[in-house]
Amino acid sequence: MDRPTGKEDDDITQLAKDYSNYLTFNVDSEIETLENDTEAVLSRLDEFLSVVDKVRGDTTDVLNLVIPQVAVQTEQLDNTFRKIDKLEELLAIVKRKVDIAESEVIKVEQHNNRFKKALKTATSFLKPRTQQFVEEPLQEPRVELFQTKGLFSKE
Repeated sequence: MDRPTGKEDDDITQLAKDYSNYLTFNVDSEIETLENDTEAVLSRLDEFLSVVDKVRGDTTDVLNLVIPQVAVQTEQLDNTFRKIDKLEELLAIVKRKVDIAESEVIKVEQHNNRFKKALKTATSFLKPRTQQFVEEPLQEPRVELFQTKGLFSKE
């Protein structure tokens, strides 16, 4: 084989240098990048752990403070619900009594209307309105009253 000329020799030398640069690794820069990435991950991990600690603290506060307050409020609501139930009972009693009284009022009004019509008819045959008749009132039924003391006893 022939010996390469000066230019070919320079080309071969340049090619060898390029090839050696291609195969040479800069480990220092890779190590520095890896260390920076590791530091970033560790700082994020520390932040995450601080958040987890805060959540644990808040959970403890909720378990120790808020839940007992909720229990007290629930008991107060139960008392309120009992009072509402008693008021509903009272309203039902009042409604029944008012319905009874209303039906009695209707009966009395109907009787009085019949009596007035009968009286007008009777007086029209007699003297013209100079004589007045005393109207006998219908015995008005007494509606039984009820006491609310039993419904509102102190608890």
